[in-house]
Amino acid sequence: MVVLLVRRVVFVGSFVATYSMARGWNEFWLAWIGVDLIGVPSALPPATSRPR
Repeated sequence: MVVLLVRRVVFVGSFVATYSMARGWNEFWLAWIGVDLIGVPSALPPATSRPR
């Protein structure tokens, strides 16, 4: 459920950022930062505990 929500947010954010770039808006990079803040942590593998 959460993975599907993250994927939707990344898709919509990417669309907004691309649309902003096409329109020539200078603040399009804010949308890409938002996509990265949500998308990158979800792409990383889960942290596992190592035996000591």
